[in-house]
Amino acid sequence: MLKINDLSVSYGPVTALIDVTIDVPKGKIVSIIGSNGAGKTSLLNTISGLVKKQKGEILMEGSPLPNAPHKIVRGGVVHVPEGRKIFPELTVDENLIIASATGQKGVKEKSEEIYALFPILHERCSQHAGTLSGGEQQMLAIARGMMSNPKILMLDEPSLGLAPVIVKQVFKFIKQINERGITILLIEQNARQAMGLSDYTYVLENGHITMQGESAVMLENEEIRKAYLGE
Repeated sequence: MLKINDLSVSYGPVTALIDVTIDVPKGKIVSIIGSNGAGKTSLLNTISGLVKKQKGEILMEGSPLPNAPHKIVRGGVVHVPEGRKIFPELTVDENLIIASATGQKGVKEKSEEIYALFPILHERCSQHAGTLSGGEQQMLAIARGMMSNPKILMLDEPSLGLAPVIVKQVFKFIKQINERGITILLIEQNARQAMGLSDYTYVLENGHITMQGESAVMLENEEIRKAYLGE
């Protein structure tokens, strides 16, 4: 579905990504793990059109992605950024409405679908988003992404700053979203959770893909276990 070929990205003299090639098959969950500064967020920002690529190509269903972020979203590629980036002064309901890609007539039906997936948000629908707990805000960020009718949902560090019990809930929701047919590209520092959830894993270090493979196999890799699982 999403294919990235020989992608390189620089911020002035600083190189963020070097000849990165990644394949995200339709209906799968693909995770990208790596340390801080490895280039994970730069990768998603480039796919989303927020950062200009130096070279390489990004294809969605065989066609190059457009240059404008809003056109990329309309094409079905939706980015849930690190840090949630919700609108704290708006209610939960308003956060969902403002993200809707269905038009005014489809907002109610779409929001009802989202609330069925995230019942806690339904309970908080009239509450200002800034007063939600960290876990609820992360759920809202994902739910807002779902309002844009994604074909592929890109998640940047969804477990960041959350208690372990909340992390499990968030990853459960991600699995349920994937079971609805939505492809997932997951950027995650919690390597064990990411590989436990995903079908395929890439390791990104210093802008390079250094290792890749089926997630279940990667979980048993001694080098991965030492570097990312603390074993």
